[in-house]
Amino acid sequence: SVHPLLQSGTVRSVQCGQNHTMVQLKDGRVVSFGFNQYGSCGHHNFAHLAKVSVVDGIMNVAEGITTRACTISATGSGDHSLVMVETSPSDRVIYSFGLNRDGQLGNGTLQSSSKPQEVITAGLAKHIAAGPASSGYIA
Repeated sequence: SVHPLLQSGTVRSVQCGQNHTMVQLKDGRVVSFGFNQYGSCGHHNFAHLAKVSVVDGIMNVAEGITTRACTISATGSGDHSLVMVETSPSDRVIYSFGLNRDGQLGNGTLQSSSKPQEVITAGLAKHIAAGPASSGYIA
């Protein structure tokens, strides 16, 4: 059966990493599942996820901030993920998590992270991309 979060009409976009899947829902939430050895699912741990789970730490709903628009990116040859959130008409925030062997998370370290971390406020960025060992955005 289909997981309730993935029912017909709820999904806006899907991105697949090497062994994990990221799904953007129409309500702005991001869910993920799959191989999570490096934290690429963004669930604050390194346990593999067989079930669909919401990625916490991207939208700060507790403080009343809702996502106006959201873009996700993962790559078939990589183990990290990016999420771009439109926080206002003129601001985008990019979060990264997962494998960071080559610095692809953009956080100034080479340490992998299972927790989404804000890495840049990207102004009017339009697109994000996660490569095998790199990340980028286009303004």
